[in-house]
Amino acid sequence: MQFNSDTGTKAGKSGTRKGVPNKLTEQARKLIGQALQGQGEKMEASLNTLAETNPKAYLEIMVKLLVLVTPPPAAESDNTPTQTWPGEVVFQVHKQEAANP
Repeated sequence: MQFNSDTGTKAGKSGTRKGVPNKLTEQARKLIGQALQGQGEKMEASLNTLAETNPKAYLEIMVKLLVLVTPPPAAESDNTPTQTWPGEVVFQVHKQEAANP
């Protein structure tokens, strides 16, 4: 079925297609983008410092960022449900002890 204002109204919608962001969301994304403009080097330096001083916090942040930039696994073609990412990923950091000579 093709979407138009009549089919949208019949479906109980105001005519906006699914996935179209509202004005507030669009403005918020634009403001966040402007705030982050030119911050790449500073963010990278901060993450490098955090990796050295607090590896656990660094890994937690990296996992949260990876979810934002990597797509979830594609659904199988045999009509199986779409796979989703786990709700929580746990990393354990083990310090290596120096070997006795």
